[in-house]
Amino acid sequence: MYPGRHQPLVTEELFHNVQEVLSARSANGNRARIHNHYLKGTLFCGRCRDAGETSRLFFSTPRSRNGTHYEYFVCRRATERQCDLPALPRETVEAAIAEHYRSLRLPDRFAAETRRLLEEVVTDEQSSVRQMHADLNHKLADLDAKESRLIDLLADDLMPADKVHLKLIELRGQRKRIEAGIANTTEQLTVGASVLRHALDLITDPYALYQGSSDEVRRRLNATFYRRFYLDDLAESVTTSVRDDKCDIFADLHAAAQSQPDNQPEKSDKLRNTRQVAGSYKSVMVVPAGFEPATSRV
Repeated sequence: MYPGRHQPLVTEELFHNVQEVLSARSANGNRARIHNHYLKGTLFCGRCRDAGETSRLFFSTPRSRNGTHYEYFVCRRATERQCDLPALPRETVEAAIAEHYRSLRLPDRFAAETRRLLEEVVTDEQSSVRQMHADLNHKLADLDAKESRLIDLLADDLMPADKVHLKLIELRGQRKRIEAGIANTTEQLTVGASVLRHALDLITDPYALYQGSSDEVRRRLNATFYRRFYLDDLAESVTTSVRDDKCDIFADLHAAAQSQPDNQPEKSDKLRNTRQVAGSYKSVMVVPAGFEPATSRV
């Protein structure tokens, strides 16, 4: 795509999206299909990221000359010859993401300590809220007394009716502000504590949770925990080749856990020896060994 002199008819993002669709179609008559894989939209190229570029991996199902369909995740910039990341087989990518969920688990000691501190904070806050409620209720009682005195003064003709009316309006405004303060404080405390408790519950054993979930639940888990996954060629990596951008609350929890010297999470070595046959991002994808899809072996 080159800049021209005229006003662009479409945005650059729309242009690249169209190119992804076109790249996913083979030249030998494949029909366009919509592939709603549960990882769609969350996978990005790690090599492009290291090069300062952002490139999404799109799901492709090319067909060989004998009619066999294969399933790959392909870097968009690789289709434009701007990246050398090979096409990654679907099964290999799914296994790598599932394995990456092991790294999401918080160290048991840190999780237990966080829960304990959370309960202490909630207890202290509840004590403060109860005291605040008592103070606000006392103010409400004072307002009730003032309103009663004003009504008595009006009944005894000891104060002009207009002045009493203005005072009552002022007191009612104070009452609304006090009642709103009580409601808002209680709601904020309840929501904040429940969100953190739920986050800790979810990452008690995220790998087992992810492994036992359906594709739709996996999609939701990915959206809950992560913003993006960055993938590199699993065949060339000596460590787990998945990196990520976590959602804020889980990023904060992990940053806190990593700052504790005794709470370093164990590194998984499940994928250290993973090997795969490098794919191709061309429309017809046939590995050198023949027409069978590339497989992983340990």
